[in-house]
Amino acid sequence: MQANQAHQAAANSKSTRAKAARDGLLQAAREHFAEHGFAGASLRAIAADAEVNTAMVHYYFKHKQGLFEAVVKESAQPLLARLQALAESPLNGEQCLQALVRLYIETLSAMPWMPRILVRDVLSSEGARRDFFIQQVAGKAGVLLQTIVAKIAAHGDLRADLNPKLTVLSLISLCAFPFVAAPVVGPALGLQSGEDWEQTMIRHINDLLRKGIMK
Repeated sequence: MQANQAHQAAANSKSTRAKAARDGLLQAAREHFAEHGFAGASLRAIAADAEVNTAMVHYYFKHKQGLFEAVVKESAQPLLARLQALAESPLNGEQCLQALVRLYIETLSAMPWMPRILVRDVLSSEGARRDFFIQQVAGKAGVLLQTIVAKIAAHGDLRADLNPKLTVLSLISLCAFPFVAAPVVGPALGLQSGEDWEQTMIRHINDLLRKGIMK
């Protein structure tokens, strides 16, 4: 029995170290992809920051593209999960709208590296990375957002003259653009990020939407 316990303890310890190594690589990769872009990011530098051997990148992710895809997919999971929960929630139209804005702003605030990665390697370059993002993130989010907007409309709270797909586009623009443009518009307008800014943005966007798209 003691031998079994020792074996289990060793297995648990190995599993914990493996998870720590993988998580460390993802964290380092987020920073390097955001700072240098996919082409400029070095696997050697990422592994060094994660305090593991470069071979571990290939072990967990096979190649650089695999590491990039893991960063994007796992970073987007909290947003997709919250959108799914909201689409299935019993909230009424106005409550849905308020919750939607809050979850977008809070999620993007928690991962400031994501907008920079999107601008560098998804929006500005065609190819495998853009295709992956559309398939694994944007496509899924688009379906959920259309479901949420349809839900708001079904409650009779959405203006009937609005195009539902363009309404989704407007929602994304209002919630995501402040983070994409932050390096420029922040200094230009004297805006500073932080918890107060986050809450102010949530209130401001909700007020705009309530007066612009709601009945």
